[in-house]
Amino acid sequence: MNHETDSELGLTPEDMMTDEQREQAQAQKEAYERSKVGEWNPKNGTLLLDVDPALIDVHRIEDRAKKEHVDRKQEFHITLIGFKAGKEMIKALRKNTPEQQALMQQEIVALVADLNQGWKLGKEVMRITKEYPPDPSRPEELPERRTSYIQIADVPKISEFYVQVNAMLGLHLAAPPTHITLMTGSTNPSHQLEGIGIPDRETLEGMHPEIIQQAEGENNK
Repeated sequence: MNHETDSELGLTPEDMMTDEQREQAQAQKEAYERSKVGEWNPKNGTLLLDVDPALIDVHRIEDRAKKEHVDRKQEFHITLIGFKAGKEMIKALRKNTPEQQALMQQEIVALVADLNQGWKLGKEVMRITKEYPPDPSRPEELPERRTSYIQIADVPKISEFYVQVNAMLGLHLAAPPTHITLMTGSTNPSHQLEGIGIPDRETLEGMHPEIIQQAEGENNK
């Protein structure tokens, strides 16, 4: 009997795909190519990776989402530098001369370009919630509770990026837990599509995230 393996026969995983699987793989590859890190904002220091909607699949969590009244977001991104971290970066930059600032900004832009390399969506989807007290200036408002479904993403260069930015600016910023907000909801209808900021791992863990999807077709029970 012939017990040769596929590898011994010289077959690659792509060779064993059906035509439909090849088309799906090609479409996914093109969607990743369309998903790019935007320009670093030198006014507030923020940075986003814009994610092509073709990469987003929420059908596995839609039944649960309907029960919780959370809605699919209209655009998708990964926050690489949030408002808080960006504000600290700009503050540190302004301590330097205009010439030094210009050189540092050029270096940051060069580091940003590397963040496009090799990033991928993970399979893990989490549910997080956060309570928001009323605005003191609007005592008539009720406390708000937001719910978000987020998908973890792997951005391999993010830790190195923050190491170099911290060294350049004399800061101690933590790399954020990279993720995409898929769906959101709020007890305040005007905030229905607003997500929950997650500046660092400690903040995420403090929300006691619930894993609701670990892999395709696999529910966390």
